[in-house]
Amino acid sequence: MNRGQHISNTPSNTKSVAASGGLSVIVTAGSDRAVLHRVIEETEAALNNQVADYEILVVDSNGRQVAAEAVQELSISNPRVRLAGTSPSRDNDRALWETAALGATKSWVAMLDGNGQFDPRELDRMLLLSKDYDIVCGYRVDSRQSLVMRVGSRAYNFVASILLATDVRDANCLFKLVRRDCVRALPLATTGAVTHAEVISRARLVGASVVEVGVSERNREANRTQSKLSDWISGIASFIRFWWTFALFPADARVGKQSPSNTADMDWAPAQRRMMTGLLAAMAAVMLFTNLNYELFEPDETRYAQISLEMYESGDWIVPTFRGEPFFDKPPLLYWLTTAAYSTFGVHEWTARLPSACAAFLTVMLLFAWGRRLLGDMAAWCGAAVLLLSAGFPVAGRFVVLDALLTCCVAATFLATANACIHHRRSWLWFAVAGVTLALGVLTKGPLAMVLCLPPLIAYGWLYQRRELIDMRVAALMVVPTLVMALPWFIAITGGEDEFAGHFFWKHNLVRFFNAFDHQEPWWFYLPVLLLGMFPCSLLFPGLGSYLFSRSAEQRQRRGAELGFFCLAVAWIVG
Repeated sequence: MNRGQHISNTPSNTKSVAASGGLSVIVTAGSDRAVLHRVIEETEAALNNQVADYEILVVDSNGRQVAAEAVQELSISNPRVRLAGTSPSRDNDRALWETAALGATKSWVAMLDGNGQFDPRELDRMLLLSKDYDIVCGYRVDSRQSLVMRVGSRAYNFVASILLATDVRDANCLFKLVRRDCVRALPLATTGAVTHAEVISRARLVGASVVEVGVSERNREANRTQSKLSDWISGIASFIRFWWTFALFPADARVGKQSPSNTADMDWAPAQRRMMTGLLAAMAAVMLFTNLNYELFEPDETRYAQISLEMYESGDWIVPTFRGEPFFDKPPLLYWLTTAAYSTFGVHEWTARLPSACAAFLTVMLLFAWGRRLLGDMAAWCGAAVLLLSAGFPVAGRFVVLDALLTCCVAATFLATANACIHHRRSWLWFAVAGVTLALGVLTKGPLAMVLCLPPLIAYGWLYQRRELIDMRVAALMVVPTLVMALPWFIAITGGEDEFAGHFFWKHNLVRFFNAFDHQEPWWFYLPVLLLGMFPCSLLFPGLGSYLFSRSAEQRQRRGAELGFFCLAVAWIVG
C-alpha cells in the first residue's frame, strides 16, 4: 500500500461488524484508576454493538495496582475483562505487542490507550477494513499534541518511512487493529515507541497488507507520562540499531557462498583458481614493481628516503634523523623497512619504493584471500582487480610514502577482526592477529591506526549486541600484542630524547587531529580526491548506493553483517 492510501474518518453507517475469529482488545494501564475504569466500560459498550466474541486485556507494564484493582471490579460483571499480567520489560509499547502475540486468544487484536486518548467506538471502521488488510493503523487527524511534539512526530515518521519502509503517517499512534497470526511470529528487537515502527516494518517485509484510517484524539483524562531525556536517547539508539541490523545489514542474512541464490559458479576448480590467482599476482606485480627507478619526488619521497639512508649509514634504528637532526614526526616502521631494503639490495630509488610496493601487493592479495572465504573466487577476484585498477591505489604503492603501508596494516586489522567477529572459529587467534597488525599500524603512523581500527569494532559490537566483542578478554587479545610490539620503541626513544613525547604525541597527534597544520583544506576537498582516486571504481558508487539502500527483500538478504562491518569501517575512515 502506498503511504497515500488511507481511509477517511467519516463515521461508518454499519451498526454491527463481525470480526472473524473474535477480537482481543488490549488496553494499557493508565495512571488513574477511575479513568481506566471508564475506558474499559466504554470499550465494553462499543464492542457489545460491534463484535460478538471478544475479550478485553489490561496490560500493566509499570507494576502499578491501578490495573489489578480496575480489572478485579469489572471482571465480576464481565468475565471477558482480565489482567494480561505485568510485562517484565516495563515498557508499555513493547508490552502491547508482546501481549498481542502471546497473551491474546482471539484472531484479531486491537490496541487502546488506558488514559482515554482514543474513542473505542471508532473500532467499527477498522473492523470493516479487517476483511481486506492484515494491519489497520490509526492516524490522528486532529492531534492534541503540542506543536513541538507534532513536529517531532512528523519528522520521526518521515525518517521511519524512508529508512524502515513503514510508509505510514503516524506509526506511533497506539490505536491499531492487527491480525494476530500476522504478528505472533515477529521477533521484537526494539524498545519504547520504536516498537510500533519495527512491527510495521517487519510485517511489510513478510508481505502483510497495511492500511491507514483516520481517528480522533481526545484530551487525555489522566496525566501524561513525561518522557525523560534518557528515554529519548534510548529510543534513538534503539531505532539506529534496528535500522542497521534489520533494514540494512540483517544479522540473519546469508550472503555469498551461504546464499541459496548464489551457490552456483561462486568457486573455481582448483586448476582454474591457481591460474587466476597467478594472473592477479602477475597483474599486481606488473603495476606495482616495474620501473620504480625514476627520480624521487619532493618533498615526501626525498625526505623519507633520506631518513632511511641516514638510518642505514648510522646504524641507529631508534632515533630517525633528517639531515642530521632528530625527526620525530612519524614512527619508524617505514624507515626500518626501507633501511632493510637498502641493506639487502643497495641504495637506489627502486629500493626506497620497494616497501610501499610490497605493502600494496600484500593488500591486494589479502583482499582476494578474505573475499574468497566470504563471497567465493569470482567475486573476490573481481574485487581485488577493481582495487588494483583504481587510479589512486597503485600510485600510492609506487611512492615512498606512508599511505600504502598504513592501508595494508589497517586492512589486515579489519580482515582479522571480521574473521573473529563473524565466523567465530578460533576468534581468539584472529583477535591476536589483529593485535599484531594493529601494532604494525601504530609503528607506521602512531595512535592514528588505533583511531581508525577500534571504533568500527566497538560500533559493530554495539549494533549487533555482541557484548563479548568489547569485554576485557578481547581487549587484552588486541592490546597485548600491540603493546609488546610497539611500546619498546616508544619507551626507548622517549628515554633518550626528551622532546619526543611533546612533539610526537601532542603536536603531531592531538593538535593535528583537531587542527591540521600541514594540509589545511576545505571540507569538500577530499570528495573529488576520493572520486578521482577510486576511478574507474567510483563509477560504481551510484549502483552501490542503490544496492545498499534497496528495499527489495532479495537484495536485503544479500547484505549481511559482514558487509555491515566493512561499511562501518569505510564510513568511519572516510567520514
